[in-house]
Parts: sequence; C-alpha cells; structure tokens
Amino acid sequence: MTMNEKKRRIIIACTGVRDPGGFEVEDLTCGPRNRPTFASLFAEKTDLIRRIIVTAAWVTLVGCDDPIGSDSASASPKTPVEAFRDQEKIGGKATLIDVDGSSLEFDPNTCVRGQAGFGWGLGSVQVNVHGRDRGFCIFDYRNEIEGGFQVYRCRAPVDGPPVKVVVDNGSVATSFSLEEAKLIRSGNMHFGPDDDADMPVAMEQQHVPDTSYVNYFADVVEGAGAPVDADSRVTIAYTIYVDNYFATEFVGVERNRSLDFTLGRRQVGRGMETAVRGMKEGGKRRVMIRNEVAPKMSKDLGGVQPQTVLAIEIDLLEVK
Repeated sequence: MTMNEKKRRIIIACTGVRDPGGFEVEDLTCGPRNRPTFASLFAEKTDLIRRIIVTAAWVTLVGCDDPIGSDSASASPKTPVEAFRDQEKIGGKATLIDVDGSSLEFDPNTCVRGQAGFGWGLGSVQVNVHGRDRGFCIFDYRNEIEGGFQVYRCRAPVDGPPVKVVVDNGSVATSFSLEEAKLIRSGNMHFGPDDDADMPVAMEQQHVPDTSYVNYFADVVEGAGAPVDADSRVTIAYTIYVDNYFATEFVGVERNRSLDFTLGRRQVGRGMETAVRGMKEGGKRRVMIRNEVAPKMSKDLGGVQPQTVLAIEIDLLEVK
C-alpha cells in the first residue's frame, strides 16, 4: 500500500466516512491524541456551511413557527389528515378512526382520543374515544335513528381486535357488545333528552379571529376582578371534558391544569386566546373549541382525532 493510500484511509476513518473501497477502517486512528486532519476540518466546515444554507432557506420558506402550534392565517391550510399526522410527533404512534361512509374502525391499542362518525339513510353513528384505563380503551358510542338516540359508555381490550361499527342493509352492527356497555344517555333530537337534567350547556357563538372557526361558550361564573385585555397576561386552570355535557373528563388527563400565557403571543393558539376574551378575574367559563385552533390542549391529550371539538372548562385565576 502506498503512502497516499494510507493517508486517504486515515482521513476517511477520522472523518467518520466509510472507505469507498469497502475496507475495514476501525483500526485506523488520527494519532495519539486523535488530532483532526486538514481534510476532516475542511469537511466539518463544509457541512456547517451547508446546514446554515439549508436552515436559512427553510426559515425563508416557512418561517420559524412550530408547524404543530402554528395557526397563522397566512400559512397554507392543512387537511385534517395532515394535521393529524403532525400530531403523531407529539404522542408517538397514532391511528386515525377510519371512516368510509358506511363503517368506521379504530385501533384500541393506540386509543387516540377524539371523535368521528358518519350519517346514513335513517340516522347517524359516532364514537368519542376517551383514552386508556387499566388495559381497556374507553369510548362512547352514539347511535341515532330517525331522531331517537342512545349513548353507551363502552370499553375494548387494548390488545384486542379493531373496534368496528358497520351499517349494512339498514341495520347497524358493532364489534362490541352493547349489553356489556352502560347506557349513559338517551332521548330524541326533536324533543331533547329523556332527563331534563341531562341537557347540554346552552352556548353563545364566538368567532376566532383570522380563521374560519368559531368557539361556543357559556359563562358559569361572572368574574368580579380585572378584565382580560388584548395584551393581558393571564393565569388559568382548565379541565378538558369529552363533550358539551361537561360531565365526563378524558381518561388519564389531569384536572385543573395551570397555564400562564400572554394574549397575542400565539403561545396556546388563537382558539384558546379567544376563549378568555371578555372574562374577568375570578370567572369560570365553559367553551367548545376545535382542536385545530387549540394546539396546546391537543398536545396535552397526546394528539386527537382530526376535527375534534374540545370541551374545556376555564377558571381565570389572575389577570396582569
């Protein structure tokens, strides 16, 4: 082997690049103190310049915001599936509720929280996944036919087969037993629930600025303290529920989480900023927010199904 070939192999070994000739290089070193060669320093400098150029180009094209937390009106809108795929980065493995118009299916092992459903000739079906609890995926199943509806609290083993609901020849079939489920609500869409105490909270509409979304809210307690302004810093405690009955919390999600944020800084998403507008210190508000404009809350849930509406109860603790 010539001296040039030896130098070439040593440079390759010291810069961490495999010898194109396929030779083993792990026995070669950069000397007693592992000093870098001129070639290795040149390679590192070249790589650094390349990274700077790529980063600058990326910032120029898409800006510096986290794509999961961004809700900029100027950004290209993502499809619900694209937004959901972004959430996989938050909670690891995730699966969509697969809906094809006459059936739905989801994996109880991943048990991703959120809602999905479909309408058919005589009615509609929906599932609302709460999360995992002691080896089971907990979910609500709602079946509506010609206005009459029932809501069941169900569970499926996380190591079991996919959960399925199928409409075939005018009838609805489920892969899980409704006899083993708990009937938690029933009624008629035209006349209301069977029990007046089971009525959902009546709410007002609230437009989310610079978006096509709206919140729905109801003040439970009117605060008596300082009002929230456009640039206020607020401290809140919040609890996320599974629907607008505000009766059942998501499984495994902490109650009364504390959160500080400043309005206008896009720290929690436009939906949550809008939710506290008009409140006063000491107030309590219930609000329904689409997950697309509440990225902080979606992250708290480990990612949710696309187009999920989050039911959030907010206590406004402090306004600065």
